[in-house]
Amino acid sequence: VPKKQRVPDEKGCAFDFLYEGGKQLPVPKELKDLVEAVHLATPALFCQSPDPPSPGYFHLKVPTDVARLVDAIQCHNRGTTGASVTLAMPDQGTFDHPYYTARGYDITLDSSAYDGTADSGSHGTAIAANALAVAPGVHFIGIQNGKKITSATAAFQQAVAHNPDVISISWGTTSDVPNLRAAVAEAIADGITICCACGNGGDVVFPSSISEVI
Repeated sequence: VPKKQRVPDEKGCAFDFLYEGGKQLPVPKELKDLVEAVHLATPALFCQSPDPPSPGYFHLKVPTDVARLVDAIQCHNRGTTGASVTLAMPDQGTFDHPYYTARGYDITLDSSAYDGTADSGSHGTAIAANALAVAPGVHFIGIQNGKKITSATAAFQQAVAHNPDVISISWGTTSDVPNLRAAVAEAIADGITICCACGNGGDVVFPSSISEVI
């Protein structure tokens, strides 16, 4: 949401500057030798309604559209919902949203992995909704890759520590990460099913490029 801020100009005088999150701001002259650029982060807005928002463009509704497009509804109608299955998901975090409570989802947030920000970019919250649309009966465990756990490999290993049946990874990189590759191989050898996103740009990314993952 744009709002005015008093920002010093080149001469050090304050003026009203209309900005939006993500836009670049002028660097105060006192900091020009120390700071290359100033950007304002776009804050994540977590709606408190248990119902998903309705944006003014085409979108898939959760849980119904997501479940329908992957044919999960047919499984649900036959009583297969993921009950007795534990699904762990390392991501940016998962906000404790009323959407989950209203639908009776079984969610545990790994407190040892959370730094108090819940979800730094809303990605984990959204992806968790997709996973639970497909398998609403699972025991879902959210692991945050943030200030406490600062690497993808460590977040994955934290997920493994919960001894889940499935680990869902909805992120990736264009380069191989040997430590993560080894951790994934060890988890698969222990009988954990690993599901990975293949990327949004057409290229298969790591770790989804590992042949043993789904």
